Amino acid sequence: RMNTFVRKVLVDDGEESLGFAIDRLVAEVLAEAEIEGPPVDCLTLAVKLRLVVAVDRRQQARGRCARLASPDGGLQDAIFVRPEDRSERTQWTVAHELGEHFAHELFARLRLDLDDAGPGLREQSANAFANRLLVPTAWLGAAGEAADWDLPALKRRFATASHEVLARRMLDVSRPVIITIVDDGAVVLRRANFASRPPRPSPLEHRVRLRACETGRPADQRDDAVRVRAWPIHEPPRRREIVRLDVLEAFDVETA
Repeated sequence: RMNTFVRKVLVDDGEESLGFAIDRLVAEVLAEAEIEGPPVDCLTLAVKLRLVVAVDRRQQARGRCARLASPDGGLQDAIFVRPEDRSERTQWTVAHELGEHFAHELFARLRLDLDDAGPGLREQSANAFANRLLVPTAWLGAAGEAADWDLPALKRRFATASHEVLARRMLDVSRPVIITIVDDGAVVLRRANFASRPPRPSPLEHRVRLRACETGRPADQRDDAVRVRAWPIHEPPRRREIVRLDVLEAFDVETA
């Protein structure tokens, strides 16, 4: 269970302190590894940080950290991953385990006791670290504006990040947006960065998503208040569409 201070810093502040601390740590890690721009190859990064990355075909979890005996008689930090059919999944797993590796440093900067945080909060911070490592905040804003926040263009720039990670990171900028992820016709994620509870999908969002789904090509439409784009990510056996709604002017969230 979270102690009072953890709740105050990470919940009452809407994770702002956590996100800021992760961004600073990510910037320092990338600088140490002399990585100056995307894409971030987390396997190469781990090697530069003197961590071993190895595949364990027997493990059930996507990844785990461990310490191994080194030839000089000391201990060597290592990340074990299971085989994956997509390189982006391996990249995210290594990024997540790097988040676990740096968890003590991160929580120390927040003046928190990692043991008091509990496994749920530690997992949450490792997830956030992975997303921000693959798509660093320091690079996201300029890259997004240059690409007009087009998902395929951002995927080419941040090649090691999945479409889902990029979509989630779109929520971490100040431009007001709603992101929706639909798998085989079912909404699996819908979030806004300007409201805790986004409005239900509008008829415009439904039409644009359906057009992308049926044609297999990106769709784009706007009215006076919003712009809606949908990108089909149809990779068998799943048909996924990612929908982005940009707020062009003030509107009533409750009645939109």
